[in-house]
Amino acid sequence: MKRAIPAALIVALTTPSSAFAHDSIAYVCTPATPPTTFWWGVINLCVLVFAVCVTMKSNMKASWSQSTIGAFLSVALFLVTFYALGLIWAIFTNQSFPGPGPPSEPFYRLASLRLFVWFIIWNAISIYILLRAVRFACRFKIPERREKAVYSMAFVAVIYVLLLVPFISEGTFGHGKYAEASSVRQLVDLNRACYRYAWENDGKFPVAKDIRDLIPQIEPYIEHMKSRYENPMHYSPRAWGMKKYPQRYIWNEELSGQKAPLIEDDPFDLVIPVYDPYWDELAEYHQNHFPLELQMQLMDEQSAIEKEEP
Repeated sequence: MKRAIPAALIVALTTPSSAFAHDSIAYVCTPATPPTTFWWGVINLCVLVFAVCVTMKSNMKASWSQSTIGAFLSVALFLVTFYALGLIWAIFTNQSFPGPGPPSEPFYRLASLRLFVWFIIWNAISIYILLRAVRFACRFKIPERREKAVYSMAFVAVIYVLLLVPFISEGTFGHGKYAEASSVRQLVDLNRACYRYAWENDGKFPVAKDIRDLIPQIEPYIEHMKSRYENPMHYSPRAWGMKKYPQRYIWNEELSGQKAPLIEDDPFDLVIPVYDPYWDELAEYHQNHFPLELQMQLMDEQSAIEKEEP
C-alpha cells in the first residue's frame, strides 16, 4: 500500500496535458505504443522479450525455455500495467488515454519542448514498470554478486533506450489527432478571400499559377493571416503537423482570371477555388461542415455588398 501511493502520485503528476480543443488530442510515443506508421512496434516488443530473456538467463539458473516463458510473461505484465495507467487516469478525468494512447498518426512538426519533456517522463515510467514486471512475474533472484544483477537489469534499460532512437531521429515524440477543425476554418478563410477579391476586382478571381502565387494577392482579404499553429498559410495545419512531407493547398488554375459565379442555394454546388489535398482524410463531419460554413459566410458578405450598392 505504501508503494502504491507514490506510484499513484507519479501517474497523477506526470500525465501529459493533451490538446483537447475540438478534435485534437496528443499521446506520447513509446516502443510499446508507437504511431500507426511505425510498423516496427511488434519488432520493438520482440526485442524487449529477447533482452528480458537474456537478463533472466544470466541471473537465474533456468533453461532458455523457462527464461523465454518468463520474458513473455514479464513483457505482457508490463504492457497491461502500462496501458492501465492511462485507462485509470482517463476514468477519473473523463479524457482519452493519456501517455500510452492507442495507435494513431504521428506528429512530425510538433516537436515542442513540452511534448519532448513528457516523452522523456513517460518512457522513464515505462522503463521502471518493465523492470518491476521482470522481478515480479519471474520472481527475480538477486545473485551473490549484486553487480551482476545491476548490469543485467541495466541491459534491459539500455535496449529500451535504443528503441527510442527512431522516434528521436524522426522528431516524432507524439501521435494522435490534430487540428482538423482548424484546417477546415483555414480552408474556409482562403476560399472566402478568393471570392472577396473577385467582388472588389470586376467580379474576377485572381490570376495565379499556384497557391504560393495566390496567397499574396488575397492576403488583404484573409481574416486570420497568421495560423495559430504557426504553419504557413499555403499548408493545412493538420498536414503541417502530421505529414512528414506535407503537400500545399491546391489552387484551381482553371478559375484563374475567371468571373466568380453567384453563390448557389445548395452549398455542395459551390465553386471551390482552393482545395485541400488531404480532404479525404478528414472526418465526415468536417467534410459536410465546410461547404455549409463557406456558403453561410459568403451569402452574408454578398448581401452586405448588395445593400451598399446604390
